[in-house]
Amino acid sequence: VAWSAPSIVCGHSFKRGDVPQGLRYCTDFVSPAEEAELLEVLAEGPWLHNLKSRAQQFFGLVYYHTSHDVVALQPGSKEAQSGRPMSDLPPWLLQRVMETGVFSSTEELNQVAANEYLGTAGIAAHVEDVTCFGPNLATLSLLEPIELTLTPADQPLDARGQDHGNWVKVLLEPRSFLVLQDDSRYAYRHGIRKSKLVSLPGGGKLRRNPDYRRVSLTFRELLHTRRMLYGDGGGELDPTAEGAPQSGPYASPGVAEERPVVASLD
Repeated sequence: VAWSAPSIVCGHSFKRGDVPQGLRYCTDFVSPAEEAELLEVLAEGPWLHNLKSRAQQFFGLVYYHTSHDVVALQPGSKEAQSGRPMSDLPPWLLQRVMETGVFSSTEELNQVAANEYLGTAGIAAHVEDVTCFGPNLATLSLLEPIELTLTPADQPLDARGQDHGNWVKVLLEPRSFLVLQDDSRYAYRHGIRKSKLVSLPGGGKLRRNPDYRRVSLTFRELLHTRRMLYGDGGGELDPTAEGAPQSGPYASPGVAEERPVVASLD
């Protein structure tokens, strides 16, 4: 894999001046023909609409971190945790991901989550919960570019919505592959803003019109300590956090993944 420096934009207060440690980026991780093959697989669906912000598909284990009691997103039963089989994906995809060395074994990589972003849809800034997900995260972007915003996890949130400028935006180009490990995984929140414009290399701008569509495939390890719900959500299993970092540089910074607006909830 040929890792390269991504195109970035830094906020006026971002002192690092570069991407966080542990972030790696690869352009053209898949070819246009392979991208089309992946989109054909996803077209076979079904796309799930448990979130208002975007549609999802799961290969391997079904799971999405939320504080809402929604069994469809955090199923506890073995049957409900089974998404589309990994074998539905082209065999070259997981082989290529494993060749990057991001994951130590195929057993570690037990979920591929597909997300569909339409128009100006985004995802709230978050740190993947350490009781739910392993130390390695990777995302393959398809169709359209987007900017991923990373903010230090200890940066206070401004309830007034003012820009503190302590952020870096990383351009995720179509067919690119992004890896978050170490500091970039644990010490930074990451999210996609609902911006209408995407900054491109050379000063160009892409407008996210209503026909804008981006699809991503996120590769993760789900931990047995994740929150699991049974039945109507009344029989909850609380994770013990066994095996999750509780102290040191990679302890949970107390910022969980976004609290999504779920279609079945007000």
